[in-house]
Amino acid sequence: MTTPVRPGAATARAPALTGAFAGGRYDLVGLATPRLGAPAPYTSSLVRDVDLAASAALPPWLAPPAALSAAGNRYAFAPSAGAALHVVAVVDAAGDPVWTALVLDGAREVEPPAEVPLPATPALVRVTGVDWPGFAPAAFRLDDLTVDLARVAGAELRL
Repeated sequence: MTTPVRPGAATARAPALTGAFAGGRYDLVGLATPRLGAPAPYTSSLVRDVDLAASAALPPWLAPPAALSAAGNRYAFAPSAGAALHVVAVVDAAGDPVWTALVLDGAREVEPPAEVPLPATPALVRVTGVDWPGFAPAAFRLDDLTVDLARVAGAELRL
C-alpha cells in the first residue's frame, strides 16, 4: 500500500490492518526524487516492524552520490556521506547492467578490468550509496541486508 505524504504535510496515517493482516506490523519506506517518476537522483529511508499503536519516523535522508564523472572506462564519484558501501553499475542501452562493482574500501573511483567486455558506448553509470548500520566489510552476510538496511540513495550519469 502506498500512502503519499504531500508537500507541506509532515505526516500520513496508515490504515489499520484487518482480516488476514490483523495484528501485523508495517515496514515504513520513504522515497524522495526531484520529481514524480524520476529514476535518479533518489534517496530512501526504511523503518521495519512498525508498531501501529505508536508513531514512527523515517531516519534523515541519505544524500545521493555526487560529482559523477567518466573518463574512458574509469568512473568517479563523491560518496554519500554516511554510506557504509557503494555500488557502481555500468548499464547498456537496453538498461541492463554489464558490469557492477561493490565498493567496500571508500574508493572514489572504479575501473573495470580490461578483460570485462563493455559496450563501445555504455548508456549510463549508476552509483548507489547504502547505509547499513553495523556493516563490517570483513564479516557480512547478504542475508543481513534485509534486516539491517536503513537508507539507500543513488544517482546516474548519462554517457
